[in-house]
This record gives sequence, structure tokens and C-alpha cells, in this order.
Amino acid sequence: MALTGHPTQRIGGIVSLVFPRTAGETVLIELERHGVLCSSGSACAAGSTNPSPVLSAMGYEPELAHTAIRLSFTRGMKENEISQVASAVISVMRGLLGERQPPSAKLADRPRR
Repeated sequence: MALTGHPTQRIGGIVSLVFPRTAGETVLIELERHGVLCSSGSACAAGSTNPSPVLSAMGYEPELAHTAIRLSFTRGMKENEISQVASAVISVMRGLLGERQPPSAKLADRPRR
């Protein structure tokens, strides 16, 4: 899994992740089964079957952009709630990829054009 966008210059409370070797809809469904509600792609692409225009403009290939999910965190969220979301993401990815070890989260390099 990889964080999209700039590693530090970000809007607070919004996390966009891509999941190579998975299907974005599958990740959404599995996270929901773990009690985590999230969205597919960017807010500007909500309801569309096309990849996020933002991720496309950033140079992400359509296949990878289709795996993107967006998590929104409120100011009132407690640290343990955020930890539960992180644990759910790791658990889902381990299950989908059949890995014993959690996938290493890394910052995605900005795609080269």
C-alpha cells in the first residue's frame, strides 16, 4: 500500500492510499466488514467508475488509481480509534495478499511522466 500525494504538505484529516495488486472495491468491502467506512478514489470522482481525475493528473496509471481509497478523520477522533482503523487496513491487506507479515506502508513516490 502507498500514500498518495506529498508526504508532508497535505490537508489534515484526509488520507488517500493506493493498493497495488488489489481491487479498490474489494478493499472497501473488506474494510467495511471490519467496521471502517471509507470512499473509493477522490471526492471529486465520487460516484464515477473512472479513475480519480486528481490521481490521473498526478501521473498515476489508471489501474493503480482504481485501487485508491480515501479515509477521512475528524478532529474528535481518539488515538485508539485511529489505531483501530490502521489495524483494520493492515489486517485486510494481509488477508487479501495472503501475507503473514503486515504490508509495509510507504510513501508513494510521485509517478514519473
